[in-house]
Amino acid sequence: MAYTHGKFVWFEHVSHDVSGARRFYDTLFGWKSDGVPVGGSTYHMIMSGADGIGGYRQAMPGVPNHWVRAGRARHVYGSAGTARPT
Repeated sequence: MAYTHGKFVWFEHVSHDVSGARRFYDTLFGWKSDGVPVGGSTYHMIMSGADGIGGYRQAMPGVPNHWVRAGRARHVYGSAGTARPT
């Protein structure tokens, strides 16, 4: 895979309704998500074809549903100083 600075490489949806989120987004984007045991719970890995691109996670009480994204950088500490809100 070619390196692309700033490319988002992992997406995670944190939800109070993981089953509903999986049904909605898997259908919308053509993803497949399978449960993987992690500790005492299940992490649902999002697959796009043969590539793992993210996952679904249960939201803690009081935390709204949201997406978390991770981007690629050669030098994390140097790049962090250039980040700007959108």
